[in-house]
Amino acid sequence: MTGDCNAIIYLWEPLGADWNVDKIPFTGHTASVEDLAWSPTEGDVFSSCSVDGTIKLWDTRKGKKNVASINAHSTDVNVLSWNSKRAFLLLSGADDGCFRVWDLRKLGAETKHQFSFTWHNGAITSVEWNPNDDSELAVSSSDNSITIWDLSLTTEKTKVDGMEIPSQLLFVHQGQENIKEVHWHKQIPGLLISTDANCFNVFKPSNLNG
Repeated sequence: MTGDCNAIIYLWEPLGADWNVDKIPFTGHTASVEDLAWSPTEGDVFSSCSVDGTIKLWDTRKGKKNVASINAHSTDVNVLSWNSKRAFLLLSGADDGCFRVWDLRKLGAETKHQFSFTWHNGAITSVEWNPNDDSELAVSSSDNSITIWDLSLTTEKTKVDGMEIPSQLLFVHQGQENIKEVHWHKQIPGLLISTDANCFNVFKPSNLNG
């Protein structure tokens, strides 16, 4: 799948040594498509997010129009991640530093996010669920930090040096500039790799399981 600045999504399929690009695109967004994510359990279903502030769900068996739409953020939606263990959970990150979790079992006219955090001071550049723990997730931001969260923890706030820290925030990784991606290692629990404009970091927070 590819999405472009003209709000168009194309399906690509391998054809021997070449590719077959579907001549009829998927349409529904009104601004640039920023990210795409296939469902981990349904091979014909994928999600997309856009500068238009929406997340859309698509089923390739049901034509070229989205089957559901979520008014997800008030700014550009940059990135998506589908939970591999609980496929009804979708994670999104936006330009205003906010990231949210959506329960796809509760889609409706006014779909409400399950969790919403505005911790980062810059655009969210990458989000990913932990493949080994369905409640943990990683978020990177243009504020030069990466945060690790555990949504199974009780929603509380603790003050540290006058700053309110959400109880779900487990770890903050700093020291990189212009961070673009963060990903979990699938075979080594708790290990992450992140990339920035100059290098990559491999790290494992000591307070994570595994």
